[in-house]
Amino acid sequence: MIVLYHVSNPAFRKSILENGLIPKTGPSYKAHYEEKTMGDVIFVSTKNDYDSTYDDDRYEISFTEKEFSLMNFKEDKEAKNALYTKKPIPAEKLKLLYRGSGESTF
Repeated sequence: MIVLYHVSNPAFRKSILENGLIPKTGPSYKAHYEEKTMGDVIFVSTKNDYDSTYDDDRYEISFTEKEFSLMNFKEDKEAKNALYTKKPIPAEKLKLLYRGSGESTF
């Protein structure tokens, strides 16, 4: 089993739990990659340690090795332990580990 992690604003919780993760170009992407043109993607981490400076939701994503291979993850060379994919991640692959408040942690 391969386990990855994703953090997201709690405002998207209902949609994520119903529809899974859908590749998008969101505010976080624009903040970190304004000069890149990866297109719509989903960022995940191999460790549950990404800090967005907000009290975000944290999801665990579990794949078999075959499923992981089919997702065609690429290494994000800009961020340690980060991968990205252009393929949707179904809701049944997700487990909500932590319910954030969405508030700033500063």
